[in-house]
Amino acid sequence: MNPIKLIEYKGEFFKVLVTTDKSQIAVMSLHPGEDSGKEIESHRGDQVMYVIEGEAEIELDGDIVKVGQNMVFTIPAGTEHQVFNRGQENLFTLNIYAPPSYSPPR
Repeated sequence: MNPIKLIEYKGEFFKVLVTTDKSQIAVMSLHPGEDSGKEIESHRGDQVMYVIEGEAEIELDGDIVKVGQNMVFTIPAGTEHQVFNRGQENLFTLNIYAPPSYSPPR
C-alpha cells in the first residue's frame, strides 16, 4: 500500500480511499450548511473520525456532540449518527471504519 496525500481529496463529499479485509479509510468534506445525508445511518463496526479542518456537530443516538479541528472521536458500532457543518468554514474529515462499511474504491 502506498501513502496517501489526503489534501488531494479535500472538497470531495465522500470518498473511500483504501479498503482491506479488516478496515477502510475514507475522507468527507462538507461546506457550511451541509450534512452527511438526509438519512441517519449506523455501521456494523466502529467509525473513528478525525477532524482535519473545520467544526462539526454530530448527532449520536439523539445527542449532539461538537468537535473541531485536530479532534478525534469514535462512533461505536450500531450508533445512529449524522454529521452537520453548521460552522462558517469547510469541514474536512478522515474516517476509519473497522470492519469496512462501504464498497471498495474502483
